[in-house]
Amino acid sequence: MGKDQMSDMQDNRDERYRFLLIDDETREDLRAFAPILDQHIDEVLEGFYAHITEWGQVRALVGDQAERLKGAQKEHWGRLFSGTFDEAYFNGVERIGRAHSRIGLDAQWYMGGYCFTLNKLVDIAAAAHRKKTDQMARAVAAINKAVFLDMDLAMTAYNDENNVQFKEKLNTLADDLDSKVKGIVDTLSSAATEMQSTAESMSGTAEQTSNQATAAATAAEETTTNVQTVASAAEEMSNSIGEIGRQ
Repeated sequence: MGKDQMSDMQDNRDERYRFLLIDDETREDLRAFAPILDQHIDEVLEGFYAHITEWGQVRALVGDQAERLKGAQKEHWGRLFSGTFDEAYFNGVERIGRAHSRIGLDAQWYMGGYCFTLNKLVDIAAAAHRKKTDQMARAVAAINKAVFLDMDLAMTAYNDENNVQFKEKLNTLADDLDSKVKGIVDTLSSAATEMQSTAESMSGTAEQTSNQATAAATAAEETTTNVQTVASAAEEMSNSIGEIGRQ
C-alpha cells in the first residue's frame, strides 16, 4: 500500500473518530471498562448465540461453528475495548464484515446482533456503576461510541464485499452471454458457409443442366435435319422408281 493510500485511510479513520466523538477520554473509559467486560464476556456470548440461533436462517449459517465463533468474537471485543484501535483491530473488523457477506448473512440479522450485544454491554456497565452515575454515564457513552464505530466499519466491509460479489456475478453473466452469442454467431456463420456451398453446387448443376438442354436441342435439330434429308431422298427415290416404271 502506497503512502497516499495509507494517508487517505488514516484520514478516513480520524474522520470517523471525530464524528463519533472518540477522543483520549473515550479511550480511557474503554480501557477502564475492559476488565469488567472480561468478567462477563462469556455469558454475553452464550446469550448472544442462544438468541440468534432461534432463527432458522442464522442457525443454518452458524452450524457447528458456535464455539469457534465465540472465541473469535471474544478476541475481537477484547481488541475493541482496549481503546487502541490498531491495525490488528481494523484488519479484524474488516475480515469479520467480509466473512458475514460471503456466507450470505442478511444485514437485518447483522444489525440485530449488534443491538443485542450493545444492550448487554450497557446492562453490565449499569450494574458495575449503579452507585456512581457519572461513571456509569461515561462508560455507557464510551460503549456506544465503540460499538457504533465497530458496526460502521463492519458494515462498510460487508457492503464492499457485496459489491465485489455483485461485480463477479455480472462478469460471469457477461462472459456466459458472450460465449452464447459467439456460439450463435459461429452457428450462423457455419450455416451461411454451408448455404453458399449449396448455392454454388446448385449453380453448377443448373449450368450443367443448361448445357445438357442445349446439347439436347442441338441433337434434336440435327435429327430434324436428318429426317428431312431422308424424306427428300425417299421422295427422290420414289420419283426415280416412277420414271423407271414409265420407261
